[in-house]
Amino acid sequence: MTPQSDVSDLSKLFSPQHIAFIGVSRRERTLGALALGFAKARPGLARLSVIHPELAEIQGVQCARSIADLDSAVDVAFISVPGAAVGSVIEDCAAHGVPYAVIGSSGYAETGSEGADRQAELVETARSHGLRLLGPNCNGLWNAIDGLSLGFNTSHEHALRPGGVGVVAQTGAVLGSFIAGVQRAGGGISYAVSTGNEADIDAAELFEFMVHDDRCRVIALLLDTITRPDVFERAARRAAEVGKPVLAVTFGKSPKGRHAAELHSARVAGGGRAFSAWLRSLGIVETSDLESAMFALALLDNGEPFDADLAVISTSGAGAALIADLAADAGITLPDFSPDTLAELDKLLTFTKPYNPLDLAGHGNDPQWLDQAFDAIFSDPAMHAVALMSTLLPPKARGIAPVVSAFAAAKVKHAAKSACAYAVGPLAEEHRADLIEAGVAIADSGHSLVGGLHTAGLVRTYAAARAGKNRTRPAEAAGERWLGETPAPGASKLVLHDAARSELTRLGIPFLEERSVTSGAEARKAWLTLGGSPVAMKIMDSNMPHKASSDGLVLGVAGEDEAAQVAEQLMSRAVAGDARVLMQTMAPIAVELFLGTVDDPQAGPVIAFGRGGSAVEESPDVAVEVAPVSPEEAADMISSVPVVVAALTGLARRSGRAYDALVDELSAVISTLSEVAANSRATVHSIDVNPLAYTESGQMAAIDVRVQLRPVIAE
Repeated sequence: MTPQSDVSDLSKLFSPQHIAFIGVSRRERTLGALALGFAKARPGLARLSVIHPELAEIQGVQCARSIADLDSAVDVAFISVPGAAVGSVIEDCAAHGVPYAVIGSSGYAETGSEGADRQAELVETARSHGLRLLGPNCNGLWNAIDGLSLGFNTSHEHALRPGGVGVVAQTGAVLGSFIAGVQRAGGGISYAVSTGNEADIDAAELFEFMVHDDRCRVIALLLDTITRPDVFERAARRAAEVGKPVLAVTFGKSPKGRHAAELHSARVAGGGRAFSAWLRSLGIVETSDLESAMFALALLDNGEPFDADLAVISTSGAGAALIADLAADAGITLPDFSPDTLAELDKLLTFTKPYNPLDLAGHGNDPQWLDQAFDAIFSDPAMHAVALMSTLLPPKARGIAPVVSAFAAAKVKHAAKSACAYAVGPLAEEHRADLIEAGVAIADSGHSLVGGLHTAGLVRTYAAARAGKNRTRPAEAAGERWLGETPAPGASKLVLHDAARSELTRLGIPFLEERSVTSGAEARKAWLTLGGSPVAMKIMDSNMPHKASSDGLVLGVAGEDEAAQVAEQLMSRAVAGDARVLMQTMAPIAVELFLGTVDDPQAGPVIAFGRGGSAVEESPDVAVEVAPVSPEEAADMISSVPVVVAALTGLARRSGRAYDALVDELSAVISTLSEVAANSRATVHSIDVNPLAYTESGQMAAIDVRVQLRPVIAE
C-alpha cells in the first residue's frame, strides 16, 4: 500500500496473520461454523483459532477459553455471537489489543432506535481502546490474492480468481453474486468487502484504502449512500490522479435527510439525481446494471478502457446483424476495416464479403485461415477492440470449428488490443477457460456485451472531462450570508419572490414589472402603476410554497376594481403573518424553464436546469450537475435536455434572436446561480426559479422565485 499519512492503513484487516473466531458451535449451519469452515479452505496468510469456553477443538481447529489464552497476537476477531453478547466480546478483544473485529452478528441499527443505541455503545467501547469495527450485520471480506475468505455467506464457499478488481459493497448477498459474476466474465478479484451497518469502518474509508493499494487496478462500488462525503471525494480525486478506474453500481437512491422538501429544487435536483451528478463530477462511472458492470470490470481488469471503435467477428450472419443493431443503440461505432485489412480479407474470404461485423460463414473450420483472418483484424489500426460472437461450438477434442482457440491465440499475439466475446447459448467451460487465460472478457448476453463496452468506454470519457479539474468541496460554513436573512434558531425560512428579487437582479437575472401589495387599496394603485394592463396576481406566503395548488394564483386581472377584489380574496387565504400579493405584468410566455439549486447531504451544492412549469416534478426533463459550473458546462447542460433545445430553437426562429445568443444568456444565468449555491451553502439550502421564462419576443424573466434558508442551530 502506498504510504499516506491521512489514509487508514487497513492492511492487517485484509491480510491478517492470526484470526480468532468467536461464536462458533459444533452445529454446522450456524454463522460462526460456516465462517470457520470457509476460512479453513481459504485462510490466506492467517493462522486460525477459535475462542470457546468449553471445547478443545472445533472442525479440527484448536480452541482457547479466551483471547488472553492464545499464544500469539490476534489481528482480526470474527464475531458471530448473539447480539446481546457482542458488547462483552468487544470489551475483551479491545482489552487484549485486537486491532480489528468483523461483526457478523445482527440486531443493531438495522432494527431501529434501540439497536442503534446498542451499536453506538459498541463503537464507543471499541474506539476508546483503538479497536476498529467492520459491521455489525456484515457478511465479511475476501482477499483473493492471498487466498483469504472471511465470512458466512454461501459465496464464501467458492474460490476466487486473483486479479485487480477491488469491490466495496453496502450489501452482502448481492456482493457474493457480483464478484462471482466478475470472475465468470473473466475478471479477477483483489479485495472484496461487505460494509454492513458501517458503525465504524465505512465505504468511503474502504474505497480510499483500495485506491492507495497497488493490488487494486480497478474499483467497483456497490452503493446506497455515503456517510463521509469528504473522505469519499478525497479517494475519488486520488483515483483520478493515478488513473485508476472506478465504477459505481447504485441502488436505493431515494432522498435522504432533505430539509425543506416542499421546494421543487429539493425533489428534482436532490437525492438520486444529485448523487449521480456527484459521482460524475468525481470521474466515477455509474450504472444500475449489474451484468454490464461485471463485464465492464472484466474488460478493465484485462487492459485499457474501451473507446467505442469495435471490430466484430461472428460465427453467424444473423448474429453479426444482431450485434450491429445493439452496438448502434449503445452508441458503439463499428468502423470500416482499413484498406490494407480489406485487401487481406478479400483475398481470404470465399463465402462472404469483408464487412464489419464480419460473418465467418463457412470459413470457421480451417485453423490456418482463422489465424490469418484474425491476425489481419487484430492488426487493423482503425479498431480499438475486437469482439467475437460465438454460436454453439463443438468440443475442442473433435478438432473442428476451432474459432475460440484461434481468437484466444490472436489476443495473446496482439496483447495491446482489447478483446471480448459473447456466446449465444452455453459456452463450454474449456472454451471459456481458453478465452479467460488469454485475457478475453466474456459477456453472457448481447445486452451485457454492449452495456459493458459502453460502461468501460465512459472511463476514458470521464477521465478526459476531469482533466485539469480538481474542485474542492465547499466547506459547510463557507460563504457569506445571502439575502441578509436569518431564520429563527431550529427553523428554516422560506424567502419569497420579492425578497429575493433585488439580490438576483444584482446578479443579472431579469424580472418582469411587478409590485407587492397587502390590501385592495394598494392593489388599485399598483395596477395603475403597472400600466393599466392585465396582470397576474399570486399569493406569497411562507406557509404556502405552491400557489397553484392552494388556489393562490389568478391570471388576467384587467381592472383596478378587479385587482382590489382579487387582492382581498388572496389575502383572506393567507396563513403566514408576512403574506402579501405579487402583481406582475403579463406577457405571452413562449418557453418555461426550471432553474434550481439544492445543498444535498451527500453531493453538496448542485444545480438543476430543464423544462419548467407546474409539472416539473411529475415529468422532469432536467440536467443536474455539481455546483459551481462554468458557462461552458452550463451550455452542455442546456444541450443535454432535448425538449429545451427544441423550445429554444423554435423561439429563435419566431423572435429573430440567434439560438447561440439565447444559449449564452442562459448559460451565464445558470453559472451565476450555481456560484451562489456553492458559495452560500452555509445559509442557503435551496433556490427555485420556476419558471424562468422567455416571452415570445425573446426576453428572459424570472416569473417565480423562492429561496429556502438553512435552519440555524441554536447555541
